[in-house]
Amino acid sequence: MKLKIEEKEEENRACLFCKKVFATSIGSNYCSKGCETTHKKYGKIKKIIIYGNCLECNKKFIKVSKTNTYCSTKCSLKRRETLNLSKPLVREYFFEKANFSCQECGIENNNNLQLHHIFPLYKGGNDEIENIAVLCTNCHKLKHHIQ
Repeated sequence: MKLKIEEKEEENRACLFCKKVFATSIGSNYCSKGCETTHKKYGKIKKIIIYGNCLECNKKFIKVSKTNTYCSTKCSLKRRETLNLSKPLVREYFFEKANFSCQECGIENNNNLQLHHIFPLYKGGNDEIENIAVLCTNCHKLKHHIQ
């Protein structure tokens, strides 16, 4: 039994939100996820559009939230390639460097320690050694204003 696969031709459409002309083969009405999200959230009010420049590739994009600083997940992940903080040996390095204690309050609890970015990634911070602090759960929550 042969499967018949239909190829859809690309067509040019104007984005319902920003009116930019784009090519689509899936029948999308928006040129990007940012346009779709903004249009569905705010309607056709154009003055609410906030543009940002990607911290990795410097490409201009529509910000969906205040903290959105990358144009794509690919750029966000590329920025984090310097250190892989999820690897046990990397985490152990930081814990050992801090003598297995919180650098904020000094509590010594190996099971309660977390790594914190001093200058946040969404503001352009990086995974460099100087930008990582070891904090206990309580201090980490306080730094992020989480109750």
